[in-house]
Amino acid sequence: MGREARHDAFYWRFVEFGTKNKPAKPFILPTIIAWRRKVGAVFVRNWWPQFEREMAKRDKRT
Repeated sequence: MGREARHDAFYWRFVEFGTKNKPAKPFILPTIIAWRRKVGAVFVRNWWPQFEREMAKRDKRT
């Protein structure tokens, strides 16, 4: 980190997927998999009630 941090982003793919000399050490895909359900649940919990309110408003207009 620190001064070299701006260059660290270049190397993520070599860490994630490995090279012919270094085995892969995945960190992005496992995080996405772990958070997929949580993010979906939060989205539904926050979005669905608002969606239902909007649909109820539209029903009242017609």
